[in-house]
Amino acid sequence: MEISKFQTKQIFLFLAPIFLFVNYLLYKNYLSWGGDYALYLLQAKALSADIIFDEISLNQYLLGLSRDSSFSAIAYPMGFSALISISSFLHNWDISLLKLFNPISMFLIIFLFIKANPKSKNVILFSSVFLFSPYILNENLEILPDLPSLFLYSLSIYCLSKNKVVLSGIFLLLSIIFKIYFLVLGIFHVFYFFQKKEYKQIIKLLFVCISLKFLADFILGTDSIGNYGNTYDISKILAINLERFQYVTNDMGYFITNFTHPINFFIGLIIFLFVAINYKNIYSLTFITYMSFLFLFEPVWSHTDYKRYLIPAFYLLINILISFFKSKEFKWINSFGILYLCFLLFVNFLTVSDLERQRGPIDESFYEVIEFVSNKEFDDDIFAFHSPRPFRYFTGRNSFRKDYEVDFPHYVVCEKRSESCQSKNIVFENNKYIIYK
Repeated sequence: MEISKFQTKQIFLFLAPIFLFVNYLLYKNYLSWGGDYALYLLQAKALSADIIFDEISLNQYLLGLSRDSSFSAIAYPMGFSALISISSFLHNWDISLLKLFNPISMFLIIFLFIKANPKSKNVILFSSVFLFSPYILNENLEILPDLPSLFLYSLSIYCLSKNKVVLSGIFLLLSIIFKIYFLVLGIFHVFYFFQKKEYKQIIKLLFVCISLKFLADFILGTDSIGNYGNTYDISKILAINLERFQYVTNDMGYFITNFTHPINFFIGLIIFLFVAINYKNIYSLTFITYMSFLFLFEPVWSHTDYKRYLIPAFYLLINILISFFKSKEFKWINSFGILYLCFLLFVNFLTVSDLERQRGPIDESFYEVIEFVSNKEFDDDIFAFHSPRPFRYFTGRNSFRKDYEVDFPHYVVCEKRSESCQSKNIVFENNKYIIYK
């Protein structure tokens, strides 16, 4: 018996959360040494304890101890930290539970794709392309705000399509105080009202966003969009060149393949050409504006993780595809999307062992370090370590970056397999780490 489109969507919405949950189970014991998540968590705990100014001041001081402090902002936007703080009674600061924010956000984004395009004949296929992107699945099941903020932005666009301008402004502002680059993506709303010649609505939207920004600052007790200090270097604007274009184009292709190969450049080039051909589409205009911003932004902020910043562009691309193929039907395409889901689920089972070797701080050897440092009288001591923010979050001890020359590390935490460690004045040693004074 032929399955109707409505039933197909039901099947997809049933299978998608199962897929995301199984993927979460596979990767819940993986956490990188990248310290962004640790700063969000430190901010969340500071918000809970009403000491956010103390946390920002401490982080600024510790960053100043490193020769190059541009690897971290002084403070990140407070929205995601506030969400973690408010929901602490649910997750109790458990790392594996905190990682659920991403799969939940992913499913809600997919749900909005389908709800916003009920008459699109191929919405399931293109929703699948987004859902099954190996990069988004494998690299973003961390404790980061990229996907939660993208959900809020998606909700803002959905409210805009329903002429709910105030709600749209609220969700847009929330996405910005989760992740600052969504400020640029707000250009979608401006294009939307320009196309409809409803200029007063732009003023209304801006009023809502600005008012809520000041309200958020008042409630949180600090600047809700963060403090980036000296992480910018305007002189690097000259780094924009043909090599930069190739780099970004390769990264866009990487979202489809999840491996490094020259074919990524051609996939990315096809994507850019497709967007350019459909330049009148409001999503295409936003894509072009946002990518132009990234060409300027990435060289200026030297520690940008480019692939993460391409997630909104990938989201816009899916919307462009849905719009372009809205009236075109491919009978086999939705069934193919569901089969592709099952196939990638199998692939994830095969590749999970690779991540087991990169468990970062979720590791028995590092747990021993945490126990040693936490149980000793190290309150006033400062530790030099290659990843100071995770170290400070997990141990509760002050830390700064070991990669650079420093004048007065009280203690140095050295990882044996990747660093040159001293053999004198050792106070702790296990199979992986040495701590010396």
